[in-house]
Order: sequence, then C-alpha cells, then structure tokens
Amino acid sequence: MTRRQHKKPLPVDLYQPSCAVYEMTLRCNLRCIHCGATAGTARAAELTLDEIRVMGRDLKRCKFKLVALIGGEIFCRKDWYDVARVLKDEGLGHTFITNGLLVGKKPALVDQILATGPTVVGVSLDGARAETHDLIRGRSGSHAAALRAIERLLDRGGNVSVITTLNRLNVDELPLLRDMLLGRGIGWQIQVASINGERFKKELFLTREQYHGAARFIHECSVEYTKRELPIGGSDDIGYFSKSYPHCSVNGYGWYGCKGGIINLGIQSNGNVKGCLSLPDAFVEGNIRERSLYDIWNDPEAFKYSRQFDTAKLQGACRTCLFGQQCKGGCIDFAVSVSGHPYENPYCLYQNGL
Repeated sequence: MTRRQHKKPLPVDLYQPSCAVYEMTLRCNLRCIHCGATAGTARAAELTLDEIRVMGRDLKRCKFKLVALIGGEIFCRKDWYDVARVLKDEGLGHTFITNGLLVGKKPALVDQILATGPTVVGVSLDGARAETHDLIRGRSGSHAAALRAIERLLDRGGNVSVITTLNRLNVDELPLLRDMLLGRGIGWQIQVASINGERFKKELFLTREQYHGAARFIHECSVEYTKRELPIGGSDDIGYFSKSYPHCSVNGYGWYGCKGGIINLGIQSNGNVKGCLSLPDAFVEGNIRERSLYDIWNDPEAFKYSRQFDTAKLQGACRTCLFGQQCKGGCIDFAVSVSGHPYENPYCLYQNGL
C-alpha cells in the first residue's frame, strides 16, 4: 500500500519546541573515531557569554524547555559553569553530555556540575573493556576516567545516563555493558555511529545484521528488566515500526520523522543553526549573529526538509512504504550513512520484515 499524501506545511504555532542542543565548544581532549564534528580544536569565534545570554532569551521566547550542552568536550570551555547558570537564569533546564575525562580526574568538578542543577549528566561509555573504549576514544585511560566520573556523580546523588555509540568494534560488548549498568538506576541510550566526520572509517559502520541484533538486544532488555533496573532506549537512528522489536526505540510507534525544526533545534558553537547537529552543514538555516534565533525558528521557509516534507522525496522501499508519510525515511543522518540518500533507509526493521 502506498500513501502519497502531500501535507501542507505545519502552521508555526503548531510546532512544539522541546529540546535545543547547544555545542558549547568544539575543543576536545579526546579524538573519538566516530565524532561527526571531528572535534579537537575550538571553532573560530565561538559564541561569547553575552551572545549565549541572548540565545537563551530567544530559546525561552520560542518556548523551548531544555538545552542539552554538548561539545567537543564541554568542560574544556573555561566558562562552562557561567554558561549553565545563564541558561538556568532564563528559566531553561539543562543537561550535560561529557566524555568524563576531566570529571574523572578532578573530583571537585562533580560538585560544581551538580550545583548548576542539571536534569541529567550523560557520560559516554563505548566499551565494557578498557582497550575497546580507549581505542574508540583515541586516548589511553579514558575508560577508567569515564567509570570514575559515573561513580562520583552517583555518589553525589546525580542523575546519570550512559551513552553508547555503536560500531563494529564494540557492538559485541553490549551484554557486558548491560551487566555493568544493571540495577544501578543509570539510564542507557544506545545509538549508532554515522559516517560523518573525518576520522570514521566506513568499514567500521554496523552491518545490517549487527544493526538488527542491536535492536533485538534493546527490545529484549526493555522486556526483561524494569525501568528501575535498567532504563534503556535506542536513539532516533534505531527502530521504526517493528513488529518483532517494538521496544527497541525510545519513540516506539510514536516516530514521526526527523524532529529537527519541529521540536528540536541544534546550535553550533559559532552560532550556526540547524534542526539537528548531526546533519551536514548544507542544513544550516542561518546564524544567530546575523539573525535572531527567534526569527530563524519562526521563519515559515526554514527547516523545509521536516516542516514541508513531501513523500515524493522518498527513495527505494521507503517510497512505497505504508509508513512513508509518517516515518519520512527515519533519521536523516542514519539514512545518509546507509544509502547515501536522506530519505532511504534499507536497514529499516519494518522493511526487513522484523
């Protein structure tokens, strides 16, 4: 069955802003092989604290509720604490996403982090084995530091989430990671490395079978364990309308295509605005130094790829899929990684009869 409905753009007032992801800096103390931004050195002329304050006001004015602070490595930016406080003063919630290296080395940093009142602190953990994690992260000792960061945050009563990015080097360690996290009240987000970035080799991208195996793993954990024992979910790049593994995605059957420009927003450290920071620079909608964030968000001609989606854009099996209008080909970043096209996803569970 084919559904070839052509929806009109949603009225601006029907957008439901939720989370903005702000890349505080591109400076980083690791060299992760899967980093889509190829982080390491700070971008030229990253936003100042005064510019961030204006950004925060506009986010609040647009009715965003939460800002996820990411890098690079956020704690490599010297005024990270002030950034968090500025956003909090504007009435915005915030989360931190860190590789844990500095947090694991500097115990006093934990109290400073928690003093800002984050909703959650996400720590990247890409292997149960130190050699796997350190290889992926490009630095010896990074695994031990990440584990120390998790322990210190938990000891201080912090709400902790672990983020694991899958590739062929670590996908087989999912059961070992599960055993490390089980029963500790730690949330676990599993996502898939994409082909973006200069350091990732295409031969490390998951095979179709590995991808489906990861979906099965997430589903089985969701069925076997309570949310108290192991809160687990796949990111937006895993799942879509599966009969066999309906619990593999945090969205389940509620997936309505890329949320960039609908409820989510991404802001690079130089002020560039995208619907999602995983998207390539061709998706930049403007820069907040040249045009206010409020005006960019409320421009009816912005974020056309999601706000003005047309099923004619779908390719391959997605083009004739029953869920094509709703799914929109799944996560754009993942679709490009597997097919080279933003609206074709041959790894889709539904397409593969799962």
